[in-house]
Amino acid sequence: MNPSAVHLLDLPDEMIINIFNKLSNADVLNSILGANRQLDRLAPKVSYNERCSMSNDILDRFCSYILPQIHVNINSLLVEPSSMQRILCACAFPNLHQLTLSSIESKDFIKYLSDDSPVLCIFKQTTHLKIYD
Repeated sequence: MNPSAVHLLDLPDEMIINIFNKLSNADVLNSILGANRQLDRLAPKVSYNERCSMSNDILDRFCSYILPQIHVNINSLLVEPSSMQRILCACAFPNLHQLTLSSIESKDFIKYLSDDSPVLCIFKQTTHLKIYD
């Protein structure tokens, strides 16, 4: 086999997933979704255990394109105050059970508990809510 002729999509699915798990997940999802059916099928299988801040452009794409495709597979989220409302309001998360809020001020958290908060329903459906600095 000629090494210069080997492409990512020539590899077995398990190997592609292992490669993706070594990279920044936000970058992987932002770059592969919508590029190819095989990659669209594999993206929800990548583990998401990292914390990263996103630029506004990446956050826009994440909320408008990526989350609607993978939202039913999400059972745990870690969000920062700067992107929390945009992410939680992007779509329904029917299987979300654990929500972790990072670096949120108590006064900001309290405003999200009010009846007119668009994210209150997310708080009500979670069985594990973690808040930390």
